[in-house]
Amino acid sequence: MARSALNDFSFTGTLVDTDTQSQFSPAPLQMSLARSIHGPSRMRLTELPVGSSGRVCELSGQPDLCQRLRELGFCESAVIQKVSGQRTLLCQLCGTRIALSDRAAEHVLVELIRGGV
Repeated sequence: MARSALNDFSFTGTLVDTDTQSQFSPAPLQMSLARSIHGPSRMRLTELPVGSSGRVCELSGQPDLCQRLRELGFCESAVIQKVSGQRTLLCQLCGTRIALSDRAAEHVLVELIRGGV
């Protein structure tokens, strides 16, 4: 999958330490616009590491698909643990394990709340 130039940016400027007013130049910093240093790390469910937990932030795609995902329990604010899988994901939510295709999981945006193995 090709990445858009808008997804990443590099910072190579000079920073100022507000306590000492001294300037310094950090190493170049690569940062995704969807992932903030200060905020939670957001990713697609397919990108969530095995053993990690995430909270559903958003569902994307056709309304029928989003409705079906909600019916399965993948609603906004639900906490999901990715148990295993790449092509077919095994997830646990609300005490139930659910298998989900990678094509359906691409439409679930989660924020990392607990790292995996």
